[in-house]
Amino acid sequence: MSPPAASILIDVSAIFRRQLENDPKGQTLLRSFGITSPETINAFQMGYSDGRLGRKANPDFLTALQSVGLVTHNRLDVLGRSIVIPALDPETGAVVDFHAIRQYQRRKRNLFSPPRGLLNPCALEEREWIVTDWLEAALRIHQAGWRSVWPLRSLAELKSHRPYLLTCRPRRIWVASAKHGKKLIAAFKDFGCEVRHLKLHHDVSDISSETLKRQMESAGVLQHQRPPLRFLDATADSARFLLPPDVNCEVTGLQGNGNTSKKVALTLSREGQRYVDRLDLLAASARQRLAKKAGAALHVDAAVLETALLDLADELGRRVVQLPESAEEVPPDSAPIPEARREDALALLKSPQLVDSILDDLEKLGLAGERENAVLLLLVAVSRKLKRPLSAILRGESAAGKSNLVERVSELIPPDEVLHVSRLTANALFYLPPGRLAHRLLIVEEREGSAAADYAVRILQSRGELKAAVPVAGSDAGQLRTRLLTVSGPVAYIETTNRMDIDPQNLNRCFEVRLDESPEQTARILKARSESRSKTHDYTSRENILRRHHDAQRMLTPATVLIPYASLLTFPSREVRFRRDHERLLGLIDASAVLFQHQRQWRTTPRGERVLVADVDDYRLACRLIGPHLARAVDELSPSARQAYQKLAELEQATRRELMAALGWKYNKTFLALAELRRLELVGYERGKGTRPSVFRSLGLSVEPPEVGLIDPERLARLAVGSCRDPHRQQAPLRTKDLQ
Repeated sequence: MSPPAASILIDVSAIFRRQLENDPKGQTLLRSFGITSPETINAFQMGYSDGRLGRKANPDFLTALQSVGLVTHNRLDVLGRSIVIPALDPETGAVVDFHAIRQYQRRKRNLFSPPRGLLNPCALEEREWIVTDWLEAALRIHQAGWRSVWPLRSLAELKSHRPYLLTCRPRRIWVASAKHGKKLIAAFKDFGCEVRHLKLHHDVSDISSETLKRQMESAGVLQHQRPPLRFLDATADSARFLLPPDVNCEVTGLQGNGNTSKKVALTLSREGQRYVDRLDLLAASARQRLAKKAGAALHVDAAVLETALLDLADELGRRVVQLPESAEEVPPDSAPIPEARREDALALLKSPQLVDSILDDLEKLGLAGERENAVLLLLVAVSRKLKRPLSAILRGESAAGKSNLVERVSELIPPDEVLHVSRLTANALFYLPPGRLAHRLLIVEEREGSAAADYAVRILQSRGELKAAVPVAGSDAGQLRTRLLTVSGPVAYIETTNRMDIDPQNLNRCFEVRLDESPEQTARILKARSESRSKTHDYTSRENILRRHHDAQRMLTPATVLIPYASLLTFPSREVRFRRDHERLLGLIDASAVLFQHQRQWRTTPRGERVLVADVDDYRLACRLIGPHLARAVDELSPSARQAYQKLAELEQATRRELMAALGWKYNKTFLALAELRRLELVGYERGKGTRPSVFRSLGLSVEPPEVGLIDPERLARLAVGSCRDPHRQQAPLRTKDLQ
C-alpha cells in the first residue's frame, strides 16, 4: 500500500473512533453486540461509521477517500452504517484494512481483497493464544477477561500474517472454531507449539459473560491477570498511584472537578525518566495520545499504559476529595442591634405603607420601574424564614435589567443570609459547610452557571435538604469507607436567564418573572441612569438605608403561618401544574405574613407553639402578584401573540413588515408571534409569490383571555369571619388540627 493511502486510512480510523465516542447511535449499535467494556474497545481500536463520511468530506478529502475505495463515485460509503475495526500491520502498526459489522447483516465487510486479519498486539505478547474464527466471539472472550484472543476467519488471513506470527513463538494455541477448526489446527502445527481445540457448547456471541467464563475455565484456558493499580496516598488537591508496569503517577488539580470532566495534571515517572502532561481522563482519544507519548518517553508499552489510565479514571471516580470551606464565607452578625437602630427598623416594620417604603428605598438605591417584580422578589427573599421557601426565575432579553433587579433586592438582605454564586457544579451544594444553606437566599447569576446542579437544586426546593452517600479514603491507605453528606435547608432560590428552553421540572417549581421590555420601561431606565450621573452620590444615605433594612430583616423571626381563610380560596384546576401554583399562592401569603409579622397577630397552640396568623391583606398582596403569573398559565396565547392579534384586528390585514412597523417590534419577534397565531388557526394566510410578500388576515375570532379564577380580595374579606387584625377580639385557643 502506498504511503498516501496508508495515511488516509489512519485519518479515517481516527474519525471512526471519535464518532463512536460522540454518537449515541454508534454506542447503541455496539451494545447490541454485547460489547460494553472500554478496554475491549480500546484493544481493537473500534469505531463507528455513520454512513455519511462521503457527504461530510470536503472535495480534496473526498477525492482521497474515493482513491482508496472508502467512498464510491456518487459519495456512498462502502462500509455503510456499521461498527468498524481496523486491521493493523503487526510490524509497523499502520492501518491496512477495515472490518465492518452491521446489525442486520452478520457477514463482515472488508475494504480490500484478500482481507487482512485482525491481530491483537497485546495477545501476541502472551505465551498462550486464543484464536477464533468468529469476530463477535473474539470480542466477547476478550471482554470476559481473556486478553490474549484474536480473530482469524480464514486460512487466507493466516497466510497474510504467517511470517510475523512465526517469530512470536507461543507456548500454546487454543483454537475456538466451528467452521475451520480442523484446518486451523493443522495450519498451526507448523508453529512448533501445543495446539488444542477449545470446544464451546454455544455460539459465544449469544451467551452471557458468566456462562462464557465458566466454559473457558472448565476447559483450562489460563486467564491473563493484569497487574492491579495501587493507591499510595492523597491530599486535598492531589493523589499518588502506582500504575503497571511500575510507573509512579501523581495526579494534581482534583479540586473543582465534577461528574462531567476529569481534566487533571499527570506526572509520570519510571527509572529516572519523567513525563508531565494535562488531559481529560474520560476522553479516549486524549488517553490514547498521552499513552503513546508517555510510553515512548518512559519506554513502556502504550497499550498497557492506556489501559492503566482507564483504570485510573475509574479509581478517581470512586474517590472523593473533601474540598476546604470557602475562605470568603460571610460570618453571621451576632452582635445585638443598638436600641436606636432597633426602634428605627421596628418603625419601618410597623408602618402600614411598608411595601411602598421598601419600593421607595429601592428606587433610591438605583431601581427604575419593575415595582411589582421587585415586591415579588422581596417576598421570595423573605420566604427563607419559612419551612417551605419560594423560588423565582427571572427571564428577559440581554440588557433587560435582570441582574440589576436581583442585585437591588438582595442588597436589602443581610450579607450573611445571602449566598451569591456565579456557577454551581454538580456536587457543589453537597459539600457546603453545615448550616450554610439553612434559611438562606441562594442567588445564581445566570442559569448556564447552575445547569449542572439542576438535580440538586430541584431536590433542595422540594425536600428542603440534600443527602448523598459518597466513598472517601479511610485511615488506612487504599481503604474506602462510605460517608453520608447531609445539607439542611430550607433555602429560597433566585436565578436569571435569557433562555426560553427551560426544563419544565425546574420551571414549575419557581415563579416565572418576566421583565418589562417596553419602550416606556427603557425610557425610565435611561432617565434614572442620567439623573444618577448628574449629581453626587450620598453614600451616607445609602449606608443608612441598607443598615435600616438589614436590621429589619434580622428582626423577622422564622414562623409557622396559619391562614384561617384558606378553605375559602378558589383556584383553577384544569392542569396538573396548578397544584404547584396553588402551593406558591399559599407561600406568598405566608411570606407576606412574615414580612408584616409586627402588624399581625400571634396565637399559641395547646402544645405551646406560637403561630403567625395571616390577614386578608396578605392575600390581597399575594393575589396582586400571582395574578399575572396565572393569567399567562391559563392563556393559550403568549403576550406577544395576543398583542399582535389585537393589532392585526385593527389593521384587518397586513404583511409581516407592516405589522412590525405598527407594533414597533423587531422582525424576529413579529415572525414568531404570527407563527403562533397561524398554528392556533387564528389568522388567515396568503403566501406571497415572486417579490410580493405574504399577507396575514384577521379572522375576527374572539380570543378573550380566560378568567384566572381567584376569589376577589374584597369578597374574601366579607366572607371571612372577623378580622385577624383586630387586637380587641378575643381569640379562641387553636386546636392542633388547625395547623394541618
